[in-house]
Amino acid sequence: MKRQKMAIVGFGGQGKLFFNAARRLLTDSLEVVTVCDINPEAFRQMSGNESWQASFPKEVEVDSARIRIYDNSMFNGFMFKGMLNKEKPDIVIVSTWTKYHAGVVEAAAENGVKKILCEIPMASSLEDARRIIDVCRKHGA
Repeated sequence: MKRQKMAIVGFGGQGKLFFNAARRLLTDSLEVVTVCDINPEAFRQMSGNESWQASFPKEVEVDSARIRIYDNSMFNGFMFKGMLNKEKPDIVIVSTWTKYHAGVVEAAAENGVKKILCEIPMASSLEDARRIIDVCRKHGA
């Protein structure tokens, strides 16, 4: 069985919980290939390097697994879409601030990701919630 490639977008408290659970519980069927966040400091602990210098994309080793990390100055920006094109994740976990959920889900679905888990609340407005539903239906996510 092919291992599913996972990307985690948002590496605050919840994103780190998803990351740790995926690494520990699903190692045979799931590979966390990349994480993204707007705050480079979110990765300092992951890197285990106090002299962390932000330059992206960057590769770090975590428990003998290579994880690529990407900056996202804006979640609708170049780095996030570039990550989707380069990494081609099967699964995207959306663990960002709620106001960014619609843009992240939209970009993931439009780039062929079929398995998208979005934290609650799904959206910060009814309009964004409908946008998420519509884009997922349109792209089969």
